[in-house]
Amino acid sequence: MRDWASIDRGGPQPPQENIDKWERAVKENDPSILTNEDRLRMLRRWPLDKANYYCTFHVGSTIDELVQKAARTDNLTEAEAIIVLNTPFGDSTPEDQQEMTNQKRWSSNTKKMFHDALELLLTAPEMDSEKIARTNAEIAFGRVKALRKPELKNFSIDDLKNITGCNMLPWVKGIEKHLEQQPAWGFVCIRTSFGEDSSWETFKEFFAHAAESALVFPRNFPSIRPLWKIQWIEDLSMEDASVVDLCSYFRRLCEENKVEPGLRHDAFLYANTAAIDSVISSPTMPSPAFVMAAQEAYDGTTSPDLPPLYQDFAGSVRISIPHVYTTFWARLISTAEDLQEHLLGKSARMRHTWGEVFAKAQIIHEQTYPIKPFFMGVSHGR
Repeated sequence: MRDWASIDRGGPQPPQENIDKWERAVKENDPSILTNEDRLRMLRRWPLDKANYYCTFHVGSTIDELVQKAARTDNLTEAEAIIVLNTPFGDSTPEDQQEMTNQKRWSSNTKKMFHDALELLLTAPEMDSEKIARTNAEIAFGRVKALRKPELKNFSIDDLKNITGCNMLPWVKGIEKHLEQQPAWGFVCIRTSFGEDSSWETFKEFFAHAAESALVFPRNFPSIRPLWKIQWIEDLSMEDASVVDLCSYFRRLCEENKVEPGLRHDAFLYANTAAIDSVISSPTMPSPAFVMAAQEAYDGTTSPDLPPLYQDFAGSVRISIPHVYTTFWARLISTAEDLQEHLLGKSARMRHTWGEVFAKAQIIHEQTYPIKPFFMGVSHGR
């Protein structure tokens, strides 16, 4: 059980037995009192195999290799900086290791005892490397925070929770892999309302601004943000077209290689009168403005296998514009393999089929996806 100390002690403290052991080792000047397990715990690397697995999965190196890198440079990704500053974290280690995450709230005496014991365990070069690594990680993470700060005003708390909640999914890593073969990532958007051109230009400007602004919040965003793309399609034959006709038209674009390289083929966007008006009526973020997203394969029929809740799905859903390149992209199931895993319950329930995207949107009056994080299954955006 955690010791929720009084304010004068600084907040949650580590187990007293740990403090006693640190104190004894320091007083007796005997590092052998502290075991290798104690050392790894103090360095936030216990159990080492799980810490290494977590680190390798997210950044492709062991924790020791990462710390050595951070000791040499502050040119770190966000994930690298977070791991150096907080590892182990998440569900990769036993709960008792989370004691270490409260170090900043420990009493001054506890902090001193901890650092004195750590200095006893480590050689001077090792201690310097640890300190420099943390300093460089703080510098790297500070740059990320500086980029995000001016964009915070554009989003509600719920918006931010939905976007950062997707950090639990490896969607950014998926885009990085995609970009190894393709020059860009993104969607096609078809114009279906041909009213005033000034309104259309305002819609496009808002869309680009909202996408750019939202894309500073996913973890490791610098690797994908510069390469997002939207291909605008203006074809008068698609004015007020039905969803079935739009889907057929989009499939032809794909077959004729008229979709720019790297853009999605399983889904596309379209801007009808309601979508354009949603921007014109609320052109400043945060805004309820939306765009329509359609399932490429929709042909006007509904699968009899769909649960009753999804039976009204008619091929398209309203998507909040700032979430098109974040929440919607991250959660939408795009391959038959992913769908099979999802239906078998073997994938994260944060992933959504088209039917689930539709059903979520129906929960609120605006019928726009995403909805409040509680109903999206978002608990914390690490």
